[in-house]
Amino acid sequence: MLKITFTLITLLCLTACVNTAKNVEEKLLDDVWKVPTLINDSIKKREPLETSWLPTAKYDLMYIGAEKDTIFVKKYYLSFYNLYPKEAYKNPDSIPKPKLAGYYAGYLDPSHNTVSLKYANLKIYVDTTQNLSERNARHSVFIKNIYKDTVVIAFGQIIDATMEALNKNGEWQPIERPWRWSCGTGIGQIMLPPNEIVITSAVKYTGEFKTQMRIKIGKSYSNIFQGSIHPRQFKSMFTKAGNYTKEYKKEQEEKRNSNKK
Repeated sequence: MLKITFTLITLLCLTACVNTAKNVEEKLLDDVWKVPTLINDSIKKREPLETSWLPTAKYDLMYIGAEKDTIFVKKYYLSFYNLYPKEAYKNPDSIPKPKLAGYYAGYLDPSHNTVSLKYANLKIYVDTTQNLSERNARHSVFIKNIYKDTVVIAFGQIIDATMEALNKNGEWQPIERPWRWSCGTGIGQIMLPPNEIVITSAVKYTGEFKTQMRIKIGKSYSNIFQGSIHPRQFKSMFTKAGNYTKEYKKEQEEKRNSNKK
């Protein structure tokens, strides 16, 4: 009798473990973001970018709005220069209707109920299967506002995102420096409401150092994806004072002397 009871308890435990594992697996499947299919008008095949120094990040908005099954994206689709109709520049006293009505706020507009990226929660997915083209090959990047409030996702047409990679010590380190606007641009903000998305693209780098990468926006991170970079891409060509480093200047001098031969 005791043997039968023990057997029944064992079977119940095993069943519970199997069901738990199945539930965890189903939960993981539910968490996978089935991102939209992109239609891209660029038909040119571009090569990955190899850069030997820390480059400047540039993540342009290519779409903003509701999540759909299929979305058309285009290079500079939401350029800062097409935020307003051309007629607005002919008559500065007019009050134009923004092409991004509901998403764009000028720098002189009244304050909106928005949240900084420092506090917002974003869902970020880098899709390496849907590649976009510009001057170099680029991965598509999907960003969804899963926070309760509207988020300031970009200034002008640029999203404040950077790419990170694992260095040789297994530590996450930036492989891009943030984009920074200069003074006096008059650019406004792009606002992303809850549960809506933006689409941008990330440079596909190449080099001899194979590693793992991710996108960082505020306090949010994307999925991890595989890639390769130049081993020195972690290092900036500039000093903290904004001058070129001795190493960079020496390298440029050697290149100039080599070209003279």
